[in-house]
Amino acid sequence: LEDINFDYRILDSRNINIGNKELLVDLSSLRTFMTIDTDIMVIGGWNYTAAWSALLASSIRDIPAALMSANIDQGSLFSRVVLKSIIPFCNSFFALSTTASNNLQRLGVGDDLISILPNAIDVKTFTSNISNKTSERIKKKHNIKKNEVLVTYAGKIVKSKGVIELIKAVKSIKQRNIKLILLGEGNLKSGLSSKYKNESDIVLEGYI
Repeated sequence: LEDINFDYRILDSRNINIGNKELLVDLSSLRTFMTIDTDIMVIGGWNYTAAWSALLASSIRDIPAALMSANIDQGSLFSRVVLKSIIPFCNSFFALSTTASNNLQRLGVGDDLISILPNAIDVKTFTSNISNKTSERIKKKHNIKKNEVLVTYAGKIVKSKGVIELIKAVKSIKQRNIKLILLGEGNLKSGLSSKYKNESDIVLEGYI
């Protein structure tokens, strides 16, 4: 498949923690989705109010909606209820893995409506945004040596992303010139920062 490049806009939002869950609230997204010139709404991320605004706007404007699902936690009653409530309003579905596709089918989505799109990124887009100065500052701050194997995680620091399992995996490797750097924020960050503050092989950097 050819690469798809598109313009994007980052909407301002507020991060609210409810127990061990996160809710990202954005009150301007509905106005944006009601006026933007688009042929289809691709929707994902149940804890973003922007996702629900996009779904509402697609219904009001009679624009096709495609649901993007990376959800693999089908043991969760919450996940099943949320997905079931969204499915009737969607015309097609993008699954980020075979497992996600199977989960959608178990919820009643026809196989002919699902396309599997494995997660992918344009590496150049991200590397070009990080200056050598920023990279060197992080390396110096955390004493990252040239001969160290650096494992980098970028994403939310929350349980559902497998952060705890990743740390355990790195800790189980006998080769000790390995360092894990976690980039991002989330409700586990504070506790993990305190737990590993004296251990040089686990680094929590936050946003960069």
